Amino acid sequence: MTMPSAPPAVPPVEAELMQKIKKKKYLQHDKTGDASSSVAGVPSKLRILAVDLPAFKSMIDRPCSVDNSVVFPDGVVKKKSKKDNTTSTPQTSFARSFMRCGEHAEVLNASFAAVKNGKDTVDDAFKEELTIRLSGRVKSFDSPMEKGGWWSRMVFGSAYKWEGKRGGGALQVEENAPQAVIADGSKLQAVEGGLLLLSSACKAANVPLFVINDQRLWGGEKGGDVGQEEELYNASKALREKVKGMVVQKALKIKEGQAYARGREHGKSKAEELARRQRIRDEGRWAQKVDRLEARIRQGLAGATSAELQAELERRRVAQEAGQPQRTRGVGNPQSP
Repeated sequence: MTMPSAPPAVPPVEAELMQKIKKKKYLQHDKTGDASSSVAGVPSKLRILAVDLPAFKSMIDRPCSVDNSVVFPDGVVKKKSKKDNTTSTPQTSFARSFMRCGEHAEVLNASFAAVKNGKDTVDDAFKEELTIRLSGRVKSFDSPMEKGGWWSRMVFGSAYKWEGKRGGGALQVEENAPQAVIADGSKLQAVEGGLLLLSSACKAANVPLFVINDQRLWGGEKGGDVGQEEELYNASKALREKVKGMVVQKALKIKEGQAYARGREHGKSKAEELARRQRIRDEGRWAQKVDRLEARIRQGLAGATSAELQAELERRRVAQEAGQPQRTRGVGNPQSP
């Protein structure tokens, strides 16, 4: 049996990859090749999500160190029991640690292995965090999750806060979402539906996924750690080329696209800005309606508990959407908020 050759000593992933792309003259508008200038479509940093694969840090050509100031706590929300809705346990965080590799590369270490509690199933809140991080709907790439408000939890079923979901500042997905995901397949296979969930979420977010140590390819007969280092090297090299190709393609589409393509990109950004402003206005108007409605509910339901008030508020919202007349207990029909 021929032993696999050792991978080259030079790591395949450059921490300065985005800075090198910015220096490409065919992407520069002024042909200066100055990497300090902003190039449309090129993120400021290389951001990778590593799932149960701490060894990936050795594939980057800059020393990687864990930022101990960034903490991803468990128990931000509760994990519901499917058999007994009254029973809940602290929800495990998908993100575990954050590493900085030089000045222009970041790695977010996440884990499916932590899900292996109880019956090895993935909770809905765990799936939601995965979706939020892959879509970039967080404050920053290294942000811990925040618990959603009671209205979002009750009406939309969101356990966590989705940044930019309703109002707020403009969302820069390129600066918050990972450019690629790399994972250890053996750890994913240990969780029921783990590999399918991760691949489906990456496909939906248009984020390339690279899996090493995939036992499906070897029928579970791959011996020990033979060849894993070489496999990780090849996957990391393919990851670099894929990320580079996607970033360059997007930058070229913005810079060298035909007139209608550039106009479409410009119009899209304008439409998103107008939609954001409209959401902010709607959010303010809805907050005023909620305040007025809560005041009238409190007048009609003196002595009611907070849960009763929330239930009455939701009932009136549904009735208003259905066009039905609203009723109060002990008072006349209120005006529409």
